[in-house]
Amino acid sequence: MLRTVHPVPLEEIEAAMRAHGQWEGELRHRAKDGREVVVSARHQLVLGTDGIERILETNRDITERKEAEEALKESEQSLMYSEQRLHLAQEAANAGTWEWDLGTDSNYWSEEVWRLYGLEPNSREPSYEAWAESIYPEDRPNVEKAVQEAARKGTRLSVEWRVAGRPGSERWLMSMGQPVFGENGEVSRFIGIVVDITERKKAEQLKDEFISLVSHELRNPLTVMLGSLKTIRTPGLSEEDRKALVDNAIDGAESMEGIIQNLLELSRAQAGRLALASKAAYIRDIILKTVENVRYHYPERVFNTGFPENKYRVMVDPVRIERVLYNLVENAAKYSPDGSEITVSLSTRGSELVVSVADSGIGIPRGRVSELFEPFRRLVDPAMHTRGLGLGLVVCKRLVEAHGGRIWVESEEGKGSTFSFTLPLKDDVCTAGA
Repeated sequence: MLRTVHPVPLEEIEAAMRAHGQWEGELRHRAKDGREVVVSARHQLVLGTDGIERILETNRDITERKEAEEALKESEQSLMYSEQRLHLAQEAANAGTWEWDLGTDSNYWSEEVWRLYGLEPNSREPSYEAWAESIYPEDRPNVEKAVQEAARKGTRLSVEWRVAGRPGSERWLMSMGQPVFGENGEVSRFIGIVVDITERKKAEQLKDEFISLVSHELRNPLTVMLGSLKTIRTPGLSEEDRKALVDNAIDGAESMEGIIQNLLELSRAQAGRLALASKAAYIRDIILKTVENVRYHYPERVFNTGFPENKYRVMVDPVRIERVLYNLVENAAKYSPDGSEITVSLSTRGSELVVSVADSGIGIPRGRVSELFEPFRRLVDPAMHTRGLGLGLVVCKRLVEAHGGRIWVESEEGKGSTFSFTLPLKDDVCTAGA
């Protein structure tokens, strides 16, 4: 016994029979056991011998066919969604897939591969030659040798190269391939992926430069320290000579300490482990202490700290703010000529305290100011032989921002620079007094 579950209105079926004498379509029936079946139905009006119109209904069970069609449709949709997900994943990872048939020498490249090779998708036949042409000429021999060797031996492939034809914007790619063997046991094709590794290469280059730079910068003061301490043991040295050698050793040790402190602060900031030990402090006291420390190393500079007697009290980590000031004041002294003035000043701007360090030194080239707060940037002539890793201003920026402030510079090449940073003035700790 079947109970009809019409997917179309009954009125529509009746109207079709009145107009055309019949209706054909698909109907769903509910079987007694609750199972739903699909039938191909035909309803036809026929005139009986008694002159009365009757409906002749024929049904053909097409349930299995419909289920197969639905399964195929779902499979096609699933495949479409899988392809879309794969495309999105490749785009997000800046990667693409490829296939190389060694027997026919035919190639398949996903859309991302074309883009990575710097080519318009499907602008030409994907081929070994087209791929080789995308490789920077100096890298091509070694890369092609590795590919041919992998094809000959049937081993996994992993090669890196620079993309050709990209002057001024060098990009690195890495391709990894897996051999597929035929029935004869020989390699029939390779399947693999191409990944943009430009950022990784930049990081590796930066790491190598960093290690080289740190080694050089630490070796210099260490050489001074060791030389001074060994010379002190020389018999017959005067007390004055011994004192000068001790001063040299101390100067080298303090230079090393400054480099190491900047490295540690930057490392903490990068790792999100920069914890401030804040307390109410008078900023004027921190400035005067810092200036005296720098003055010891640069006695030929003139330091101007003509503050008013009242002191601004802020909630800060005194050690970290001293590090900021030391980097700024020491930089000003380092890049200023003998006899020039370095001025540290205080002012307020709304709810902020502004600390400024001005010099009349070499200044900063126009258009390069934005580079100052990037790691390992030193915008000076290497012939000046100034100490430091180019981390001081990066550390200043991280520490000032950790206090809720901001830092900037105003400079004119050949006339000097003024570095300023702000600290928030909090009502409960900001008082002016003697």
